[in-house]
Amino acid sequence: MIASLAATALAFGVVVANFLFGVSDAAFQTPVFHFAALAVIVATVLAAKLLAYRAFVAALAKRQIVMAGPELPRLMLSGASTPRALVMLHLRLARLSLHA
Repeated sequence: MIASLAATALAFGVVVANFLFGVSDAAFQTPVFHFAALAVIVATVLAAKLLAYRAFVAALAKRQIVMAGPELPRLMLSGASTPRALVMLHLRLARLSLHA
């Protein structure tokens, strides 16, 4: 999901560079560009995971996340959680379930 968004942003950047700035298509076919694009995608995924993890830890510290039952991966997230989207992203990446 995150990698797809990063790749889409890169593709958009290529189109903009091609049409607005006249960069040739050959510039985007080099191994250096492919390696750089891969590095950007990996860095974006790692940064998103880190931000999501930090939001999850902050929500735990503020007690906005509580255990919902005896089984460990069941959690309840408070509606007042500030970085709610990032906390949800961490839960999804960590394959933890939320109690409805």
